[in-house]
Amino acid sequence: MDSENVCVFCGASQGTASDREKAFALGELLAEKGHTLVYGGSDLGLMGCVARGMKEKGGKVISIIPEFFLHRGVEDPHSDSSIHVPSMAVRKEKMIEMCDVFIALPGGIGTLDEIGEVLTTISLNHKKGKLILCDFDGFYQPLIAMLNQMKKRGYIAMEWNAEPLVATDISEVAALL
Repeated sequence: MDSENVCVFCGASQGTASDREKAFALGELLAEKGHTLVYGGSDLGLMGCVARGMKEKGGKVISIIPEFFLHRGVEDPHSDSSIHVPSMAVRKEKMIEMCDVFIALPGGIGTLDEIGEVLTTISLNHKKGKLILCDFDGFYQPLIAMLNQMKKRGYIAMEWNAEPLVATDISEVAALL
């Protein structure tokens, strides 16, 4: 199988034990499928779990990390290569540039920002690609409801080219890759 860069957006916060287990399992899955992980570069929270899962199965990890995080000591030692960028905005731009497949695990405001940027970029046909929302334990149900409301009110086309794919467990993520 051809290796493909897959970008994973997720929180640097710990989240729940279930979220951490699923993040680790996602890393294992991506490695087993021969993908390269591109992510935000932190060894904290779900980010660190995904990277450790990748490395556990011999996968390749590329981190893209803002320089100001380096001073906080959060750079992931599991990365095979690390790209240092000047800001969060440049990090997001670089991750989107390097990938065509995007997976969103649970996360906070930063993850929500990344999801919005990917959906906008694909909607405007600036990039072909797909976004998989990991709706584990219903995490993304409010966002899915909001997107449906936007469609209902005419702010998003009913035949939207950037419609996110939704997975409720790791096996569904595997099928959507």
